[in-house]
Amino acid sequence: PSAEILVVTGCHALDRVDWPDGVDRCALPPLDLDEAYGLSDSAPKMAKRARLIGEAIDAFRPDLLLADTLPFGMRGELHDVVKRREPSFMKVLGMPYPFVKSDRASYPRRPSGAHLYDGLIAYTDPGTNPILNTVPHTERRKPAYMGYVADRAVAESEGGERASPIPRVVVLNGGGSRLTILPFLDEVLLPLAAEGRITVRVLAGILSRGEMAALYGGRQGVEVIPQMSAAEAVQGADLVFSRCGYNTALAVLQQRAPVVFAPERKMDEQVQRATAFSRLDRVWMIEESPQALARVLPEALASGRADRALRLPLDGAANSASWLHSAAGNWVCGRAS
Repeated sequence: PSAEILVVTGCHALDRVDWPDGVDRCALPPLDLDEAYGLSDSAPKMAKRARLIGEAIDAFRPDLLLADTLPFGMRGELHDVVKRREPSFMKVLGMPYPFVKSDRASYPRRPSGAHLYDGLIAYTDPGTNPILNTVPHTERRKPAYMGYVADRAVAESEGGERASPIPRVVVLNGGGSRLTILPFLDEVLLPLAAEGRITVRVLAGILSRGEMAALYGGRQGVEVIPQMSAAEAVQGADLVFSRCGYNTALAVLQQRAPVVFAPERKMDEQVQRATAFSRLDRVWMIEESPQALARVLPEALASGRADRALRLPLDGAANSASWLHSAAGNWVCGRAS
């Protein structure tokens, strides 16, 4: 293998991910979030997370450490680990999402830690639609832009135009979402499907595949897809209803069906992303309520195909793999000399 990789995560669905060979994992105690997405966990759990992270990093001794969206953990668990590193050990790269606000509010008892980054890599591209390109620069560094990482759209000629006169609404629950989208289904979309006025295709996220199938499998006018890319799922859609996470939103906006985004209000980046995307042709952002969906649904279904074909550089995964491999090699060579 060209690299040894250790993933340190508190993901609830660690056992549901298809991990490639050669990737080691270190599971952290998952965090519990209250209704406002604030942390309700006790200090001992945070201390345990910090200890496990430190032990994993000390044992693995990585050349590169990639910190995800929130720098240095939900409450700064990485801060001390990075701060005490030896000068010759471990380069730290941050991965800010587009539209994510400064992390300072998330760490009332910790400094930002942004000054400890050695660099930033961003999964966006300044050469395409400026709506998509807002990346925080409070770290006083210009990110290395990798391009986008999202499912490539299937050409509509491949996905096929449907002959059925009944509109098809595709519902995307989001890759990391649990069952937060159920009220929209139960109160608005499923009654219309039961009346034969629409058909509904539901793509369950990784955290809710089994639950979605158990709740809605076999319902009249409803198709539950346990596993498929968002780009494939939206083929033949007359309307797409979705949350507004990074991967899901980019996959959805590459096709031409009308889109209604209901961002999770507890997630600032989803709201900011949906607000920006709502400037595009035939894209709506609604409040997080079934009533809001019911109000906009007739207009969205009647609006027709959109003129918003996004041509995005979707080679972010390949670019970042090459960039990281080069960065790690340069770092090791520099350290050895």
